[in-house]
Amino acid sequence: MRGFLYLSPMFIIASLSLVYMVWQQHPWLVLFESAVLLYVGLGCLLLSGLIAVLRPGAFPLSYDVFLVGTQCTWFVHWREVYRIDAPVFSWYPVYCVFIAMLLNRQVVERWALMDDLQVRMMRLIHSSRLFHPCLLNLLVVLSVYFSEYFMFYPMAVSLVLIRCAFGMVLQKMD
Repeated sequence: MRGFLYLSPMFIIASLSLVYMVWQQHPWLVLFESAVLLYVGLGCLLLSGLIAVLRPGAFPLSYDVFLVGTQCTWFVHWREVYRIDAPVFSWYPVYCVFIAMLLNRQVVERWALMDDLQVRMMRLIHSSRLFHPCLLNLLVVLSVYFSEYFMFYPMAVSLVLIRCAFGMVLQKMD
């Protein structure tokens, strides 16, 4: 795991930046309403796919870039439906940071303390068809476009973060 000490650092920084700008009503929020952020997000999604195909061992980076890309497209798409002061913009990024830091602290950093049963369960869940990365990534992308189901996006992101944390631990153990 060279270079990756934390689970999704770019996603955490992007989420915290978004929360700060929304809470402070920062003037740069006007830039976020343009199509530029949408194209940045789509570019990140394409880049994450390329990283996943060309460097399979660098999956934490691929997930991180993917989550940043979906967050950019999520903000642009949901901004058309919800007001900027809606709780989805001020609290969903906080939730995502909390989940990422919790998984990092309780799973990734404590990988050496896990017993055989925990490792077997983690391998079973990680290799499950329901936890396949393509399915989870598809769920996140679909959740961006189903804004009427507002709880779908944070739950899908949580599943991707769990898969990434399990993958990081299993890669350290191998």
